[in-house]
Amino acid sequence: MSMNITKPIIRKIKDNETALAEFEKEIKTNEAEDTKDIIMNFPTVYIHNWPETNKYDVYVGESNNIFARTRQHYQSRIKHETWQYRMMKTDASLYIIGHEHFNKSLTLDVENRLMHYLMSVDKVIRCIMEEEILRSIIIHRQNSKKYFKKYGQNYMSQMKNFFRMKIS
Repeated sequence: MSMNITKPIIRKIKDNETALAEFEKEIKTNEAEDTKDIIMNFPTVYIHNWPETNKYDVYVGESNNIFARTRQHYQSRIKHETWQYRMMKTDASLYIIGHEHFNKSLTLDVENRLMHYLMSVDKVIRCIMEEEILRSIIIHRQNSKKYFKKYGQNYMSQMKNFFRMKIS
């Protein structure tokens, strides 16, 4: 049994405020309704990438509103220590990826897989993560360790009993 899954919508634009505004206008006025709906109303995954010497820095994100989120990134460029500041000084690109099947859970998974993939690419120097993402990963790992240390044995014995159950 084969499933026909539609191709994702992938757009590459220059990564600056002017190009974003032009892309938003283009989507609203000239794109097919289904493409417009997916980019404007579905969660999307996006990749900022910019050259650093002969390699690249990348930032992968996901958003329910690609235009508002990208503008937030642009506003953060005023702080000289941010990745946004470094990005805006270069000839950066923004890839926007949408699909009719994207929901919040799936875009988070795609974002995570893209980050892992890009970390393995030789031409990528850094795959940048926001502090809150790193913090949530660390907290999740700490909480998981605490939970399994406290409840792990009980949980495992219950799971063994669960799998011994006979279902009629």
